[in-house]
Amino acid sequence: MNTTSSTATGNVEIMAIFARRDLNMRKGKLAAQVAHATCAQLLNAMDDFGEYRVLSALNYQKLLHLIDHEAVTVEMVADEAALRGSLENPALSTVITDRGLTEFGGVPTVTTAAQGVFTPSAQKAVPLAGADLIARQWFVFSKQQPLPKEVAAKMAAIGCLTMMASLLTPLEGASDGSMKLCLSDPALRGWLTAGFGKIGMGIKTDADLQVLKQKLDDSNVHYVGLDSGASKLLVIGPEFPERMATLTGKESALCSTGALTLL
Repeated sequence: MNTTSSTATGNVEIMAIFARRDLNMRKGKLAAQVAHATCAQLLNAMDDFGEYRVLSALNYQKLLHLIDHEAVTVEMVADEAALRGSLENPALSTVITDRGLTEFGGVPTVTTAAQGVFTPSAQKAVPLAGADLIARQWFVFSKQQPLPKEVAAKMAAIGCLTMMASLLTPLEGASDGSMKLCLSDPALRGWLTAGFGKIGMGIKTDADLQVLKQKLDDSNVHYVGLDSGASKLLVIGPEFPERMATLTGKESALCSTGALTLL
């Protein structure tokens, strides 16, 4: 696949995501790993300035085009060898290795890879302080309509990019349209420190999803929503699990009634 060629969406570059079929990842795990690869590809394009990161104006425009045109493809491939073989330029791609803490028997396992669109930064990000501040994102899909794995995975990728775009602000003093990701928020900083983790969940109905949105609004928790046809998704955070406990955790009414579960 040539990720820089013209497409039906109108000369828009495509981000291509590859995921291993042989791992038989559950739907929520696959969605989280695809979003992880997408997010890593974007983060690798940001220049590191310590307390903030900068996305060039060109890369920011590419980000907006990806979102507007939903220019992401998700391809299931046979195994790790096929995944690596699908990458046209490994140096400009991102390969995700899951730590195996929730699946794969505790063995670090290559799950997904992303290629295309963003120009990598020459200023590689350095490790951040505060590794004990573990935060994550939540991907909550409505299960009211049938939700094939590949559809959920693509929605997660677009949703992740949409969330990242919402966290960017104009870089002060820059006249070229460069954008800044400020790391003063402890949850965002902790999320980057701990490897920008994600979790995929499902909620029974669109009405239940609306209830969750209201709870998030009432608690001033940042989220973005995404509709794809009749399918609906909320991307929540980065946020600390303890703050989310009564909203999406075991302590929440939605979880205790079975409306909200791992997907």
